[in-house]
Amino acid sequence: MATEIGTITMARDTAAAWTSSNPVLGPGEFGIEEDTQCMKIGDGATAWASLEYANAPSVTTLPSSPSNGQRAYKSTDNQEYFYDGTRWLSSSQYELSFTNPNGESRIGIDAIIGILPVPYKTEGYSLWMERASFTLFKSGTGTFRLDFTWQSTNVRNIIVSSPNFTGNGTWETQDVAIDSVLSGTATSLYLYLSDLAGTANCHPCAQIYYRLIG
Repeated sequence: MATEIGTITMARDTAAAWTSSNPVLGPGEFGIEEDTQCMKIGDGATAWASLEYANAPSVTTLPSSPSNGQRAYKSTDNQEYFYDGTRWLSSSQYELSFTNPNGESRIGIDAIIGILPVPYKTEGYSLWMERASFTLFKSGTGTFRLDFTWQSTNVRNIIVSSPNFTGNGTWETQDVAIDSVLSGTATSLYLYLSDLAGTANCHPCAQIYYRLIG
């Protein structure tokens, strides 16, 4: 019995032609832009121009007038970005972790817990600071706070602070939104422990989540 080999051809046209005709693709139907090699997948209801790309278009310069949520793969950065309505942000989210050296405790004292250089600064990227997750264990009745700060010329600038930690003998975690651009003059990032009242043995740490600005 002879084996027949079939060929499946997807709907295809130039990006401009797709935009001009603006069709509604059927559920699961593929549409390919021949000149960009990008594709969209229909849902049976949304017109072409309003569909998200299934793969991000490859560019060397990010578009200057993008639509909200638009994606692009910047080949010169080897990075995918999305437009949040104000700026291009990396689709990848990155994390910085600050932990107490050797797990030692701090007893009723203001202290710098960790210092890190500003990531990607030497490559010329600006950073979008997305959120912070603060964790602290303490035994005692004191009240403590963790500050995520940046420093330049010996001045400590608070980016975001945790709510006050008041628990005794328990781990507490506080997630706090940042949603701001890190100052271009920042040279170092610090996690700072503030003793607001009383004394306690404390084990603080934090994770900071950020994205690159394209």
